[in-house]
Amino acid sequence: MWLGGGIFVVLLVVIIISNVWSTAADTHIVGLLPMLTIQYISLVITTPETETVNFTVSSLKEVIAHGSVTPGTPMTIDESTLLAYNVSSELDRYKGILVTTGTEKKISVTVAMSHLGDYSTGVYVNYPISVYSVNACSYVYYAMSIGTDESTSFSTLLIVSSNNNTNITITPTVTVTIPPNLTQSGRQIVLNAGQSITIQLQYLETLLLKPVAALADLTGTKVESHKPLSVYSGHTCGFIPVGQFACDFVGEQIPPVVSWGNEFLVQSFYNRQSGYILKLIGSQNSTTVNILCDNGNSYSLSLQEGGVLSQTISQTSCYINSTSPILVAQFSLAQFADASFTSYGDPAMTIIPPLHQYATSGTSFPIITLLGAFVSVNLIVLAADESSKIQLNGTVLPSLTSSSWKHYNTSVGGSYVFNSYSLSAGSGEIRVWSNNSNDKILAMVYGLQQFVGYSYSGTLDMKPFEVCCLHCEAGYAIDTATCTCSLSNICLLSPCQNGVAPNISAPISYVATLSGSNVSLRCVLHEAGSSVATIQWSFNGSIITNSSLFLITEGSTKLNITNITTSLSGSYHCNAANIFGTSVVAISVNVQKPPYFITTPPNSVLVAYSKSITLKCSFGGVPLPNITWFKDGMVIPSDQYTSSSQSDTVTTILTVPVSFTSQRNYTCQAVNYLVERRVISTTVNVTIVNTPPVIEASDTFMITVGETALYTLHITDPGDTISVTIEFDGEFPYTLDQNGSIWTLNVTLSSLVEFNFTVIATDSFNATTAKTPQVIICGCPLERSNCTQKGISHVSNPLTLKCDCMEAYEGEYCEDDFDGCTEVSCFNNATCTDVPAPGTGVICPPCPSGYTGDGIICYIPQVILPYVVFNNSISKVTNISSTQKVNAPRPINLLGSVYSSVYISISGTFSMSGRFTYFYSRLFPSSIRGIRDSVVFAPMWNFYDIRREGSVSYQTFSSNNPLANDVFNDVNSFIKTSKNITSYKGIWMLVMEWREMHPYHFGYLYNGQNSVRDRQNTFQAILTTDGSDTHIIYTYKCGDIMWDNYYSRSVVGYNIAGGRYENHRGSGIPGELLKLGCYDDMNQPANYTNIVYSFQSDEKDPNVAICLERYRNDLELPEISSSFAIPCPCSAWQVRFDRSFRFTYYYYSDTQYAECYSNMFPQSYQSMCCYRYA
Repeated sequence: MWLGGGIFVVLLVVIIISNVWSTAADTHIVGLLPMLTIQYISLVITTPETETVNFTVSSLKEVIAHGSVTPGTPMTIDESTLLAYNVSSELDRYKGILVTTGTEKKISVTVAMSHLGDYSTGVYVNYPISVYSVNACSYVYYAMSIGTDESTSFSTLLIVSSNNNTNITITPTVTVTIPPNLTQSGRQIVLNAGQSITIQLQYLETLLLKPVAALADLTGTKVESHKPLSVYSGHTCGFIPVGQFACDFVGEQIPPVVSWGNEFLVQSFYNRQSGYILKLIGSQNSTTVNILCDNGNSYSLSLQEGGVLSQTISQTSCYINSTSPILVAQFSLAQFADASFTSYGDPAMTIIPPLHQYATSGTSFPIITLLGAFVSVNLIVLAADESSKIQLNGTVLPSLTSSSWKHYNTSVGGSYVFNSYSLSAGSGEIRVWSNNSNDKILAMVYGLQQFVGYSYSGTLDMKPFEVCCLHCEAGYAIDTATCTCSLSNICLLSPCQNGVAPNISAPISYVATLSGSNVSLRCVLHEAGSSVATIQWSFNGSIITNSSLFLITEGSTKLNITNITTSLSGSYHCNAANIFGTSVVAISVNVQKPPYFITTPPNSVLVAYSKSITLKCSFGGVPLPNITWFKDGMVIPSDQYTSSSQSDTVTTILTVPVSFTSQRNYTCQAVNYLVERRVISTTVNVTIVNTPPVIEASDTFMITVGETALYTLHITDPGDTISVTIEFDGEFPYTLDQNGSIWTLNVTLSSLVEFNFTVIATDSFNATTAKTPQVIICGCPLERSNCTQKGISHVSNPLTLKCDCMEAYEGEYCEDDFDGCTEVSCFNNATCTDVPAPGTGVICPPCPSGYTGDGIICYIPQVILPYVVFNNSISKVTNISSTQKVNAPRPINLLGSVYSSVYISISGTFSMSGRFTYFYSRLFPSSIRGIRDSVVFAPMWNFYDIRREGSVSYQTFSSNNPLANDVFNDVNSFIKTSKNITSYKGIWMLVMEWREMHPYHFGYLYNGQNSVRDRQNTFQAILTTDGSDTHIIYTYKCGDIMWDNYYSRSVVGYNIAGGRYENHRGSGIPGELLKLGCYDDMNQPANYTNIVYSFQSDEKDPNVAICLERYRNDLELPEISSSFAIPCPCSAWQVRFDRSFRFTYYYYSDTQYAECYSNMFPQSYQSMCCYRYA
């Protein structure tokens, strides 16, 4: 289909025709029809031969490709050079393509063309012109095309000449132009409808005809020649029917009239509803055509010679018969012409074969699949009997009497149709077979896809229709058996009168000659009769005229035959006739072709002793030669070899059982005799070769001191005896045992002594084979060690292995106890005690109190903090729907800075430096200043949606509230254990929870991740402070984190303005954060995961570490005076930079100086801190 754009994909699957190859020949003349636009051309080459066939694709100016094709494996030629031979203009000359094997071996050619962007495809089978050679007939072709309403496409007729000096007469049905390079005047000629012109084409010269008027149809245009042509016709983009979208290429090679027929079966297209169009062309005047269809419709039509009729047929199958030969073409409709507007298919054209061209009972056919088209096959079987069994690809189809077959009982007795065997692209070889050799089979292949359509005949036997084109003069009638004229009514020649018939004889009635000779035959006219006699020569019923082979001289009484061949053996008749009668004499000619080789054995053959050899020769010749074998010049009796013959080949096979007496020269001789005795022969020298014994054994032999080792050898020498000896480099006790071809060497090594040995096998001809294995000796005590090659840099023979001591031993031969305390230290350098051999390991004291382990490794057990359960009876639980500010009654110290508020966001974050309004997560530190300069903590930062589900809640806890003791105890204990600090006592805590949080959804699917939208995350975060140190805890439960990638990728970590940040592992990597809750920080399985970030005030100024330590233990400092609710910072320096305090007043005297600061918390929590200076 031509659409003006799109994507084109082509897949060629070619299945080879197996035994019906009238479309195969040693030479093909190929023409390439034009398409509207074309980008791809290929020639698919197949062969019916039983061996690989070489071929060449060429034009007059160049060799396009060389190749070879094997049976069952097609070769596709898709050289870009082929595009240059697509004939698209009337001015294109010499674009014919020659495909030839150069031998008598045959190949078949199929053309496939397409355009990559237009969904336009074409397939047609190329017919060799040799199948149309018919005596006494001229070659007449008629164009077959279709209409269009698209002005850039056109109807086409392409002619390719197969010979030089080929005269061609063209009579168009519409106005065409003949290019100036083909006219005598050298000017373009406009040829109107009905006018005729004769032109001359040379070998591989091409002529493309297309209408002058747009939208015109060339169908019915007549082409006539005295030599065979390759003629193609179609349309570059035909609309079927006219005006119905869309168009597509249609085209076929057009057969000559001599191959037309008068009985046809036409099948409906698979999966179509609106039927098809038939076009018919007549070969003779007053031809009656009857069309009988399955749906009950019938049509009676009348055709004249060259006349064209078109008939639209509904979706049904039809039988067609005619009173004289006709050409039938079937056209499929465009896709949108179909009633459903949904059926696959597009315009395509197929020439329907007549019944007499159906293939034999066993056949295969090619499948070509273009653009993923749905391929269907209609099988038509002309069955000799309804009991015939039909197989398709080895599967027996339902019986012919079943409903799977349509039986044309009234129209064509014994014909059955199996509709639409469907195939997928690349379906493999399609073979059809019948158990009745008298059955005939046709396969019609249809490739239908959306906007794609093509069809072709799967199998054909392109034999001509039985016609005779001879025109006889008055008084003579055609003898249809011999296609000759004979006298029928003497009175039509002259007034009837009495007279004498001629009398003729031949001096010699039998001639025998050698192939390639020149032969003269003579007849003698004794009496011409009372009327002048006419002499005519014929061969095997065909009239002989002067040619390159035959020359008639001496008043037609002498026939000269030049370079005679065996095909010219037969009966020659000399016929003398006048108006009163005839006289005929026969001369028999027999041609001898001397013997020639077809296959021969090699000149010399080397054969292993005790084997046998088969020598084969094949000869041809006429008559078939007699075969004789000789051994050193002596005749071998015929019962010692076999000979078989076919029609043109004799094959002989001699089998020689080899021994040393068989080492001779063997000659195969062929002799035939007809004219003279001719002899050819070939000789092969057979040489017997003795092979030494073959030893199969391991390349290594390992033995342990104090043990016996076995070395097994498999020694063979067919037909000969073997003796085996062992050569040692020292004296050792051993035995050698034999069991058939298996030899076993037993060696005992009582002490550590190095040695090696060689096994020598000798046959009766003193041919020897030696085997020297690599000897490996193990001298280590096996109860303490293993032998090893590790550490040995140089491998020698023999090789003594080192001792690989067991864990409890050491030393060269593992004689010492290994002290485990040299590799292991006990925890805290406690006393280490070795376990005596054969025991292993060490003994260490138990771990200190509070630790667990084996004494070597001691550690504090990891603790897990689960979710904190909200409880309104302790304090208020608050749900939020947007960012919520929470005031802290205690200062929150972070790296020397103090904060009084926490801002909780629904995006899975909370901040201290102000509202954090960023929903799209990104790794810290961000290039965005607002994120980089924030103090923000991210237990699971992403863009959440709480409009339909999910919630964000928080609850505060104070150590003044006895109801919160359990919560504080759990959290305090977790911090001390996880951070390995001796004491911690929180005074204020904020617990935040994000529950069942879905990704934010804007009302449409984002990147197709609709499955993520329904997933949810649940997690908690805790902020706790003792007024000095601040700890942040993230808590995750296994399975509660279900997604981490939607609009952005989740981030876990924190950022503190000034450059301190952390991204927890897995942040920003899709799928990694889903593990949270299921694995701890050591990547071990767990039910909860806690991430703890601790910020101790001594991280800012190490000089106040002692103050902070005592402060944590609630000790009174004389330097600090405070009687209020919350502790004071440890120094006046710290309070000056604490945003939660403001200067109130100062006091000084001669002995001391004091500064006082009050905090900025609500009245109930106000306090004042005074710092005295000496």
